[in-house]
Amino acid sequence: AANSLVGSAANDQVGGWGSITTLSNGAYVVRSPNWDNGTATNAGAVTWGSGDTGISGVVSAANSLVGSTANDQVGSSGITTLSNGAYVVLSQNWDNGTVADAGAVTWGSGNTGVSGVVSAAN
Repeated sequence: AANSLVGSAANDQVGGWGSITTLSNGAYVVRSPNWDNGTATNAGAVTWGSGDTGISGVVSAANSLVGSTANDQVGSSGITTLSNGAYVVLSQNWDNGTVADAGAVTWGSGNTGVSGVVSAAN
C-alpha cells in the first residue's frame, strides 16, 4: 500500500465502478460505496487525493468521508464537481440514526477533501 489506496475487507472494491472523479485543480476523488466500516458492511467511503502526491494507505475515517451504518453506501449517488474546485458527495442511502435512507449531501474542499463519519455537522 506504499503507493496505493486499499481496502481492508473482502469486497471493499476501493475505486470500483469506474469511480474516480477529477477536480478542476488536478486533485481527484475516489468513490468506494462498498467499503466496510468494521461490521457495517457497505458503509461506503469517499477519499480525496492530491494530484501531485496522491493518496496511499488503507481507507478509513482518518483519510475519507465514511458511512457508519450498513448500506449507507456513502458516495454511491455520485460526486458533483464545483467550478471553484470543490466537490459535493451524494449519499442517498445514508441513514440518519433510526431514519433509514434519509440521505446526505456533503461538501468537500478541493484542496484538502473531507474526512470523518457523515453527520449533520459536516
